[in-house]
Amino acid sequence: MNNEKIFTDSNENIKKFIISLGCSVYLKYFIHHDEKSLISLLNSEKNDNMTQILEERIVRLKETLQKSSMDHDKEIKENKISESQKIQKIEEKKDLEIFELKKDFENEKKNFKEKENNFEKKINCEIENVKKLYEKIISENEKKYSEKINSFHENEENKINSRISVVNSLHQKDLEKKDLEILNIQQNSQKDIDNLKEKLTIQKEINDKFIGKREFNNNTEKGDYGENIIDEVVNSGLECDKCADIDDSSREGGSGDRIITFSNGLKLMIEVKNKGIIEKSDREQFEDHVKKDFELNKSNLALFVSLRTQQIPKIGNRPILHFRKNVGYYGLKDGRTKDEVVCRLNEIISEMYYKYEDLNSKNDNKNEKNMDNDKKDIYNQLLGNLFLQQNDIKQRIRKNDSEKNELENKLKKIINEINSLQTEILVKKIDVDDKYKDEKICKSLLIKDIKEVIQKENIILKKHNYKKIIKEKCIGLNNYEINLLDRKNFIKLDEILS
Repeated sequence: MNNEKIFTDSNENIKKFIISLGCSVYLKYFIHHDEKSLISLLNSEKNDNMTQILEERIVRLKETLQKSSMDHDKEIKENKISESQKIQKIEEKKDLEIFELKKDFENEKKNFKEKENNFEKKINCEIENVKKLYEKIISENEKKYSEKINSFHENEENKINSRISVVNSLHQKDLEKKDLEILNIQQNSQKDIDNLKEKLTIQKEINDKFIGKREFNNNTEKGDYGENIIDEVVNSGLECDKCADIDDSSREGGSGDRIITFSNGLKLMIEVKNKGIIEKSDREQFEDHVKKDFELNKSNLALFVSLRTQQIPKIGNRPILHFRKNVGYYGLKDGRTKDEVVCRLNEIISEMYYKYEDLNSKNDNKNEKNMDNDKKDIYNQLLGNLFLQQNDIKQRIRKNDSEKNELENKLKKIINEINSLQTEILVKKIDVDDKYKDEKICKSLLIKDIKEVIQKENIILKKHNYKKIIKEKCIGLNNYEINLLDRKNFIKLDEILS
């Protein structure tokens, strides 16, 4: 009854386990019993007996299992011993086979070595025999051909000596002929050199005369050159005064290089610098000379001239006469020809003269007219010289190819000078000869002036009458400009309005 209580008090999982365990025990130990024997075993009085029976069976099963395990281990051990013995026998057999193979290989190796040695000896013997035979043949051939070679050498040597003798004879004649030719060439070359030196000397004299001297032995020679140019300007006749005289004041301490005395008594002191860079000390020295000359009444005017640079310290580099309080400064750009320098200095000295006269004269209109005429003459002369130089260089370029590049560079320089001078003429309204005026430059400046007038006065131009309106509104057009304006299709309305 206790067992039933345990079953009824257990939960569902324990009940399932008890049922499963009971079924397993029944199937294992009691499936073959009949109902009576099973009931008998289940009686409470015999419960202890059934437990004993089960325990005995368990013991017997353990003994049976232990015996089976021992038999199995014994069998495994015996099998291991048997297998080990088999493996050992196989290894011993293999070792024996390997030993036999090694033995056979050594024997074969030994036999091959012997055969190799025998073959090498045989080969060496054959080589020695071939060498001896070759040496014997060589010796015989050398002996056989030695006589023939010696004989051939002797014959050839005789022939060569004979030819050398003939060649030497011919060569000696050629040398004598060449020496004579060289002597003639040297004589002709010397003549050419002498002619060339003479031409260079003449060319240098022409260049010094045409473009002015550029190389000097010392500073004194350089200074004398600049002062002599002033002498040449005055002695050739100033535009403002053909009767002006000049004195050398360079030997007097504290004064300028030259003093020009005009026919009206006016005196102009000039100091000339012929150097590439004008220094501050040069200008200050000139100012000291001016102060001293003015105090001593040696001169009324003073002019500082730089022949090789426009840049003067504190004055500037504009190519115009800087004139203030009876003192003027003027710089020339380096590279101008001597004729250009003379013309420009003539113009500048005349300009100084007229400026002083303007300041001290009541008849301003007369002096201005005279100055304009003088300017016209000076510009005409300057342009005439430039055009002559231009034509001369063009002819020299056509005749002389060797100096073509140098001459073309000079030509470009002259053309630039002409264009610059023509622009200056047109801007200043100087009425030079028409042949020296450039139509393209004049057209450009004229259109510029017309545009300024129509914009300033808000003038509307129309195609049918724009030339007439321009002539009316643009006061001051000269005859040359009017002729250009009247020329058909030369100045178009579109060019003015663009």
